Amino acid sequence: TVDAHCVGAIEHGVLAYIGLGHEDNLQSAQRMIDKILTYRIFENDDDPAKFGKLDKNVQQVGGGLLLVSQFTLMAKTDKGRRPDFGGAMAPDAAEVLFEQLITYA
Repeated sequence: TVDAHCVGAIEHGVLAYIGLGHEDNLQSAQRMIDKILTYRIFENDDDPAKFGKLDKNVQQVGGGLLLVSQFTLMAKTDKGRRPDFGGAMAPDAAEVLFEQLITYA
């Protein structure tokens, strides 16, 4: 929610927090989305021999995909008490790339 308004929701599907760094570009980001969409993380309830096995992806189960931009994933926390966000993509560039990802997905 943003200002008490729902701006995105899914029921059955994948929630993916996306952190974009300096080296990311449209090609690498699209590859990331392709992987997220094809991860076999849902149970196979169709075939009794495979019941309970995680061998279906979000597309195969008709699930949704909710992408959330999250620069804090790029934090370096190995030194000191302050996270270093220097590896995160600049906000303006990250916003453009993230919008392209939403369109691609």
